[in-house]
Amino acid sequence: LATALIIGLGIVRSQAAFARDFQGFARAWDERHLEIIAQRGSGQRPIEIPPYSPDYYLDEHTGTGPQYHLKPCVEDYYGVDSIAVTTD
Repeated sequence: LATALIIGLGIVRSQAAFARDFQGFARAWDERHLEIIAQRGSGQRPIEIPPYSPDYYLDEHTGTGPQYHLKPCVEDYYGVDSIAVTTD
C-alpha cells in the first residue's frame, strides 16, 4: 500500500506542471473565441486573429491547404467567410 501511495504521489507531482499548461491553453482558447465573436459582431469578415503565444498548436485550423481540413468547420461554426492568423 505504501509503495502504491508513493508511486501515485510521484505521478501526481510530475503531472502538476501540465496543469498550468492546460490552464494557459484554456485561457488562450477562450480569448481567441471572444476575439472571433467580437469581430463577427462588428460585421468584420474575413476574421483576422493574432497567433497564439506561446504556440499551443491551435493555429492548425486557420491555415490554407488540404492539411487544414478543419478550417471550413471552424468558419461554419462561427458563421464567417474566413478565419486567418495574422503574420505581423
